[in-house]
Amino acid sequence: MDLADDDTALLADDLVELAVDLTDDDAATGSDSSAPVEVNSGLDFDGGLDFGTGAEDDGLDFGSTHASGLMRLTNRGNAPTMPVFTLYGPLINPSLTTAKGTLHYNTWIGPHQFVVIDPSVPSVLLGGTATRRELLYPANFEAFSIPAAAPDGTPGTLTVGLSHAGPVTYTGRVQARYRAAWF
Repeated sequence: MDLADDDTALLADDLVELAVDLTDDDAATGSDSSAPVEVNSGLDFDGGLDFGTGAEDDGLDFGSTHASGLMRLTNRGNAPTMPVFTLYGPLINPSLTTAKGTLHYNTWIGPHQFVVIDPSVPSVLLGGTATRRELLYPANFEAFSIPAAAPDGTPGTLTVGLSHAGPVTYTGRVQARYRAAWF
């Protein structure tokens, strides 16, 4: 796919976002399992879906197109944990953002490409193998830790936003994988 100069212009209307809320299934049952959790969200979405089971903070809740652009990752464990993010193209200059920092990948990810970002290492791998750490700036890796649950059992949460500078027709997505953590 060839990109015209006007396709790369950063316009507010071009920022595409999707809302996702997640807590793992074990949280609803009170289990202390540290099973991996995987969250997928896309950029091109046409309507809303709710996969909750009735509790206020359970299941997947997909907002509508151009929703808040946020995904909430929860940790019911008593230790902080770090997610691993995978960005799937096409995306132009994608950014992951939390209240405390940003990870900005400063180039485009093609339609059949993906970039794995592991803030705990920290590492940035194109296709899961080729290092691209130099293309991630700013890179506030420490801002992507999911905090531990509070002593009263309230889960720790990390809200992450995905945006990119490409047209709304691009169907890139992000996947977050993590486990609840205990000391």
